[in-house]
Amino acid sequence: MQSQNAAFEQKYGFKISAFSQDDWLPTPHGITMAEAIAGPLNGFFTDKKVLELGGGVGNHTVLIMEQRPKQLTVTEITESRADVTRQTLRGNKLDDSSVDYVVGDWLHLPSIKGRKFDVVITNPPFSASGRRNRRYFIDELVLNSWRFLEDGGYLVLIHSSMALLEQTAFRMQQNGYLDVRVVHAVSYFWREYYFDDATFLDEVDENRKRGYTPYRESDDGRRIETLYVVMGRLKPWNGTSIQH
Repeated sequence: MQSQNAAFEQKYGFKISAFSQDDWLPTPHGITMAEAIAGPLNGFFTDKKVLELGGGVGNHTVLIMEQRPKQLTVTEITESRADVTRQTLRGNKLDDSSVDYVVGDWLHLPSIKGRKFDVVITNPPFSASGRRNRRYFIDELVLNSWRFLEDGGYLVLIHSSMALLEQTAFRMQQNGYLDVRVVHAVSYFWREYYFDDATFLDEVDENRKRGYTPYRESDDGRRIETLYVVMGRLKPWNGTSIQH
């Protein structure tokens, strides 16, 4: 990943300035999301109010800022991580005076409660989610992202085939998202740490038996995941006339 990260920085013309002790280098998920922001979503963030959940080392934050959003709010779980995002923006000579850095855990953000955005964008944890349900952060995002979105606002997330794209698309539609679609997709060989978790392997095999396609295999038998950048638009809602 270090060599991929170097190529990533060269391709997009910026440097990641610093790391906190618990930061990750951009993974294939992060690189795929960056490709979408710089490619099919180029210009999408211009003049929009954007909430980025989990700025990390700032690779996506830089690309979003270059599109001149109306306002950008970036969250991180600790102040040290938020400072890394801040340093990356400043290290790339971007004026972050209008950026709102918020320290908070996932969607639990009391300091911005009640604020609405045009876009919520994130790379939710999955394989190493720390939850019994690996889809926990994806499911909570689909269920509760409306709290931070204007009517007609967009949810954008990166999603592995092993997280069952079909379930996410169905649940987004259930929860008021229109025009749910994949805007970018890239395939990668499995990362070595996937094989270190026996429960993960069991879950993946069980999902294959249930008819899903969490991965495919190369001619030499190596497992390949597909990473999807998914987006949907939140439809307006005025409540229901019947309560039961």
